[in-house]
Amino acid sequence: ETMSARWQGMADDGLLGDMKLISISFAPISEVSKYKMEHGIRFDSYADTSFTFVQTYDVTNYPLMVALDGDGNIRWHTFDANLEIDMKEIQATFSM
Repeated sequence: ETMSARWQGMADDGLLGDMKLISISFAPISEVSKYKMEHGIRFDSYADTSFTFVQTYDVTNYPLMVALDGDGNIRWHTFDANLEIDMKEIQATFSM
């Protein structure tokens, strides 16, 4: 079971309440869409094909998973980076 599938399962089981899930991957969006269809993933996904987070924050773990509350504030994330990531920059970059 993949990380994305586990997060989708938690959402399906109501364990995330009203939080909205998104993922950020470096793969082309066409590959992400295919993966989502094959694995029953229904949350929004974004493609970081410019490697913004790899270059800026030394991110070593993709896909990045983010849980947003009803006001759009990031409550949970799975970033594996050497620096703290600015959540406002993430929101601005991906127009959430």
